[in-house]
Amino acid sequence: MTDIRYAGQEHVALPSESVLETLERVGVQIPNACRSGVCQSCLMRARAGDVPPAAQAGLKDTLRSQGYFLACCCRPEGDLEVALPDDDALGETEVSLTGIELLSPSVMRVLLKPEAAFEYRRGQFINLIRDDGLRRSYSLAGCADLGDALELHVRHIPGGAMSDWLMTGHGSTDSLRIQGPHGNCFYVPGKPDQAMLLIGTGTGLAPLYGIVCDALAAGHTGPIHLYHGARTLEGLYLVERMRELSARHANLYYTPA
Repeated sequence: MTDIRYAGQEHVALPSESVLETLERVGVQIPNACRSGVCQSCLMRARAGDVPPAAQAGLKDTLRSQGYFLACCCRPEGDLEVALPDDDALGETEVSLTGIELLSPSVMRVLLKPEAAFEYRRGQFINLIRDDGLRRSYSLAGCADLGDALELHVRHIPGGAMSDWLMTGHGSTDSLRIQGPHGNCFYVPGKPDQAMLLIGTGTGLAPLYGIVCDALAAGHTGPIHLYHGARTLEGLYLVERMRELSARHANLYYTPA
């Protein structure tokens, strides 16, 4: 027999029954419409267990790599723990602020260390939360040599509640939490010769920098074009780092604008 675990409860799936049918039979309401894998309104995520390939047909590579599947088409062959997208990845993790470095006059490199295991992909984003409940969303940047540290690129906005607070060093003593990760903007291995075009302005470089680092670490061979724009020269940052990477990797083309 196959068990479907949802919201802390285990339910036995009948032979040839889909995850959607199992949960509906026991009174759990899951969003759905077409029941044939077309509308994707029954999208769920597997927290544990193997998802049959047929349940992921038509989904983006970024969703498949995170375990998302269509409940109406999923007839698991083994036990499966599942969650709705809105229920998953929303837990909060305590972090400590381990460093702040100015990458330009207005952009900070903020390093955080999670106090517990934290699974993420560079290019996704998290919500940074202070004790008073103030929260801001930041993309996850950085390269593999960071170890367990998380890297954020934060633009300092004079008078900004979070960026002023970080710039003045208050974050080094206060407790912080993060929520997430969220988003489908990250590198997915499997197509090493595919051309990539990455365009961002301001701190929109952060997720693109993470994607480039992961692509190069995975041995991506296709051309990677990264364009980073700013209103002024002072608005550009990591220029020397990106030029250094371009010099070491013939398939990386970096254009600051």
